[in-house]
Amino acid sequence: MSVYNPISSSEDARPPSARIEELLGQNEPPLPAEKEYLEFAVRQSNSTLSILDTRISHAREALDSLLRSKKEKEEEEIIQAAKIILHPMRSICGEILLEIFSWSVYDVSDIMDVGEPLDSLNPCHAPWTISQVNRRWRSITLASSRLRSNIALDFERYTYIGISNRMCMFKLSLYLKRARDSELSISLFADSDGFKGTLGLLEASTRQWRNLNINAYPKSVKALAENSFPLLRSLQVHSENIKYTPVESGAPKTVLAAPELRIFRSVSNAVPCSMLDLPWKRLETFSCSDASNPHCIRVLRQLSSAKSLYLRVHKRHTLDLAEGAIVMPSVESLTFEQRKGGERSMARLLDAFILPSITFLSLTFPKASLSHFPTTFDASTSLTSLSIDCHLSHAHNATLFFGFLRLTPNVTVSRLSSSSIPDEVLRDLTLAEGKDPIVPFLRVLEIAPGTSWCDMKLFMGMLESRCNDGDNIMDPTQGSSGEETYGPRTLKRLHFKRTGKLLLSDSEDRERWGRLCRVLEVLYHFVST
Repeated sequence: MSVYNPISSSEDARPPSARIEELLGQNEPPLPAEKEYLEFAVRQSNSTLSILDTRISHAREALDSLLRSKKEKEEEEIIQAAKIILHPMRSICGEILLEIFSWSVYDVSDIMDVGEPLDSLNPCHAPWTISQVNRRWRSITLASSRLRSNIALDFERYTYIGISNRMCMFKLSLYLKRARDSELSISLFADSDGFKGTLGLLEASTRQWRNLNINAYPKSVKALAENSFPLLRSLQVHSENIKYTPVESGAPKTVLAAPELRIFRSVSNAVPCSMLDLPWKRLETFSCSDASNPHCIRVLRQLSSAKSLYLRVHKRHTLDLAEGAIVMPSVESLTFEQRKGGERSMARLLDAFILPSITFLSLTFPKASLSHFPTTFDASTSLTSLSIDCHLSHAHNATLFFGFLRLTPNVTVSRLSSSSIPDEVLRDLTLAEGKDPIVPFLRVLEIAPGTSWCDMKLFMGMLESRCNDGDNIMDPTQGSSGEETYGPRTLKRLHFKRTGKLLLSDSEDRERWGRLCRVLEVLYHFVST
């Protein structure tokens, strides 16, 4: 705002400063021009003061507003600080805090995962970070060995980022010291140089190891396996492929002293089976990714106590069965997967198995390829649960599929996964008089991906032939082909996996489906289409 200044308004009319002093020192009246100027200055001064008063008032209002804002901000900060100080985490008891902390560190499933390597020595990960929050949290983390009972070491990463052997040894020794005497689960991803000078520290703790996942070159695996593992229960080994020595060569193997070992997994190949001598007869779970390899066959013949098998074939090996069939009397569950490159290997190996106690069998074939099923595998008595993943649209596959199903008459739980379910498959699964019943005692049927890939009328006819509403009034009682249905009608549950919208074309189909849903327990797992 511009304010008139009478002193500087008219340089010509304003008397000099000396003249003003002279007039103040005497009683003489001013000259007319001087008087006019001075009177004008007096008149203007009142207006100037009024303007200044207004500006001062505005400034005071602005200052008061700023002071209020400052006070509100201070009060808000106090409230925020109070919320932080009063946060329930500050008053939670140590036992609950410890349980929460345990969720932020690796568990046994993480340690035994064959995926990306983990790193327990990273200072940016728990439990290192937790101990830096406050004194109480630090005391809790240091007092608990539980937070350090699962250790993952990635030596390839340490080499890549330039961590020295000395630093690895220091951090690992600190970790082991704080783990104290607790049972340990260990994951080791070694590089070509092995364990970066930490082998001595690792060897000193092997008596505490409960689970071990090792990914290393054969020389590193052998160096570690020469120790004693009195508590080791689960061992998983992934070693780089080497030239296999013939089974009959009698090459010396590294004996692993692990009397409590019950679970063994050979990942990617059968190298661990070729170089390690384990207490095979005591194993309860065995897994191998190259099951038709002669070294794996040698191990399979020794699994007299195994209850669960997880096998995969991806290469074609000469299957030597000169020693006769492979008998595993205790096996109850077999999960078998065939990859491309292993044609017929799974079927040939299954035909060589004698599994008198098996109750669950899962077979997975490569996508969009010929599926070779076993022809002499005998599971007619004990097998009650069956899972098959194959390409049924191929006529050859469908024929062999039904040939195999006829060998498993007592199956009550079945999972079928196929990109589509042809009409012929649905007709063959429909129970009808004059036809040999296929899995007649089926109680639970799981379909993947679902009914979007099959004829719904035929599908419902197949279900109707297997359902019973309890009063024998299931209507219609005929399949879609007009044949009278028969059989025990034991189906109770239907589970759709990865299904889309059910294609019910007319009111009759919807009525039939509603009737089925009143009889069956139907579960859906929808996906967007």
